[in-house]
Amino acid sequence: MNILVVGAHPDDIEIGCLGTILSTKGSNNFYFFVCSSTPLRKQEFLASCEALQNKGVSILSVECLSHSDCDLFSRKSAIKDQLRKFEAKHKADFVLTHFKHDRHQDHRLVFEVTTEVCRNHNIFSYEIPKYDGCSFAPSVYEPISEGIAAEKVKHLMSYYESQHTKNWYKTELFYAQLTLRGIEIKEKYAEAFIPVKVRMNNFCFSSKFL
Repeated sequence: MNILVVGAHPDDIEIGCLGTILSTKGSNNFYFFVCSSTPLRKQEFLASCEALQNKGVSILSVECLSHSDCDLFSRKSAIKDQLRKFEAKHKADFVLTHFKHDRHQDHRLVFEVTTEVCRNHNIFSYEIPKYDGCSFAPSVYEPISEGIAAEKVKHLMSYYESQHTKNWYKTELFYAQLTLRGIEIKEKYAEAFIPVKVRMNNFCFSSKFL
């Protein structure tokens, strides 16, 4: 399956669904599209992608735009056009993106753009923890093994050193998020998602939703 994963910033994809990506890496091809970056953050993101490819994740294409953080609404038309071209080139079967009611304005914009461009896709929203919270109430879960959980957290802390000055960007929070979602399905760890649109005629039911 071809999976398009859309993020507002470098590290959003890995925070939201790296465990799921690692857990399903033998079955899927991934296409990463990130909407904002600085030269340093783009370098970190590309290094992260390269490391994941070396671990066997089939990332077939990466696009990292250079729009300014916290100003994506003013760039909506350009981002939408760029995402449309990226998706048309790769023809994704499945899309993962931000949550509609995320309190970060960039995340909300990316949700809008994704759903406007990907009008006939299976779409699920992932979650990004933050100090101002949000109303994320998931109903789809991917169980994450202890090994994958440790790999996800180590990866986040290794490849995004520029974020270490933020008080929320820490090992404890990433494990807490995995633990909370795991409890909700009687597993030790899990990642959680909200379905936005699901086409039942081509949705593959299995032990893993991807």
